[in-house]
Amino acid sequence: MGNGGHVAQVCRWAQTRSCRPDRSPGNLRSRYARAPRPDFCRLSCDFVQKQSSKVKAVLSVCSGSFILLAAGLLQGRKATTNWKALEMLRNAGAEVVEERFVQDGKVWSSAGVSAGVDATLALIADQAGEATAANVQLNAEYYPSQKIYGTKHRTEKSAAYFRNL
Repeated sequence: MGNGGHVAQVCRWAQTRSCRPDRSPGNLRSRYARAPRPDFCRLSCDFVQKQSSKVKAVLSVCSGSFILLAAGLLQGRKATTNWKALEMLRNAGAEVVEERFVQDGKVWSSAGVSAGVDATLALIADQAGEATAANVQLNAEYYPSQKIYGTKHRTEKSAAYFRNL
């Protein structure tokens, strides 16, 4: 399993075992230490925390917001995550905004995989300009369809930003 698989494992573990109303970022981090790969969890949080002081922006996709929270990067910041994990992130102590992606200072978070593409393009536009973002969008052929299939997105638990589409 490559590092991407381990990150996914950390995120799944965080969602299922560590996010309860009494969890502060410090307690969440200590819960990561008891995850299936505690060495990787600790190293991931340490790496993200250290690198964040050296970069212009940090972006998480989907439940990567839990890693940002455990690394202390969501302290006093707004964030989002996948709609299935919004309440868990809120209960873990983050200020959750039910949007497709959120920028709060240099920290960006996105709701899911396709929202991560949108957030990435917005980050590129912010850092390198609209023309650069347009080139990336063209080369990726990323022009999402406006077609919505069915009505599953209208459930009570759905994120506010897509519930009423």
